[in-house]
Amino acid sequence: MVFPKKYYMDVILWKPILGLSTISYSLYLIHYVVLERLFGGAKYDSVSVSTVSVALGKLGVCLLSGWGLYLLFERHTYRIKALLQNKPLKRVDSSGVMTVGSQP
Repeated sequence: MVFPKKYYMDVILWKPILGLSTISYSLYLIHYVVLERLFGGAKYDSVSVSTVSVALGKLGVCLLSGWGLYLLFERHTYRIKALLQNKPLKRVDSSGVMTVGSQP
């Protein structure tokens, strides 16, 4: 089955996918700590309601942890880079207009 190119773009630009792509590096950094260290890396032999619930809970903790790590560090990267390079910061106001200026 061949899908049209527009279908792929619709999937790529879907808001949940864009959200995951935004936090993907933070999620990559934190997932091992959450799954192996926090939860002990348990393996399951069978599929049941309880194992699926535990797996979904772990996924939720990973996503929340990755999002928190993104909020704390990664989203400020461009500001720090601009300050280190002594460049004016670019901002987009609520109306969507980009302005260039120093940090207030």
